[in-house]
Amino acid sequence: MPLHIGYLAGTTLPQNLERILPPDRYVLTPVEHFDEGTNLDCLLVFDGKIPDLEIPIVVIGEEQLECKTAQVHPQDLEKLPSTIDATIASFLDQIDRDQTIIDQQHRLSEKLKERLGYLGVYYKRNADQFLRAMSPEERSAYLAKLAETYKMIALEYFKESPDRLNQKIDEFASMAFLADVSVSQVLEIHINLMDQLSKQLRIQGHKDEILLDYRITLIDVIAHLCEMYRRSILPKGGNL
Repeated sequence: MPLHIGYLAGTTLPQNLERILPPDRYVLTPVEHFDEGTNLDCLLVFDGKIPDLEIPIVVIGEEQLECKTAQVHPQDLEKLPSTIDATIASFLDQIDRDQTIIDQQHRLSEKLKERLGYLGVYYKRNADQFLRAMSPEERSAYLAKLAETYKMIALEYFKESPDRLNQKIDEFASMAFLADVSVSQVLEIHINLMDQLSKQLRIQGHKDEILLDYRITLIDVIAHLCEMYRRSILPKGGNL
């Protein structure tokens, strides 16, 4: 099935464009204006303003743009087919990733309800076991264990192993709660882990954009921990 490639009507197309984009693979379609109803597989923009549309876009022009939109120099039009294919593939991959995040957000409330069905741990804190009461060596070891548990959560988060994941989140939140670890310290653990993973991905020649997805991991863990702290304060009447 050919790909429908749009361009603004009235644009003077390069003479060799039809050879580079053969009609059995690419159908060039002029459009009068761009809007959300534009039904195209990809849009070619020739030295013009890039429309704000959720659609794969490839810019053909001499000026190097600062945005992340795919670009092809007029002298490199032979690269256009591979650029179009890569841009469409990247766009579809991003949609899948966005949908994964949306699905995870919808499941977040239910997962919290499942995990917070018990109350016993909320009233077993001992101030002598708080992080601030530990020696520097004990504190360092405790935070290192927390960081290692969080790393396991992050690596498991998008896999199909909810029982193991819930167990690890319970473990992490309980450890943080019993030691009176602050949310800012949890955030620091997350940032340090993302920095480590980013360096590792770059060394391996991969992009680190996927790490943005792990914001939902942080939200989940902090929501769980905050709910534990909230429930540790008994309101009047003793009802939570």
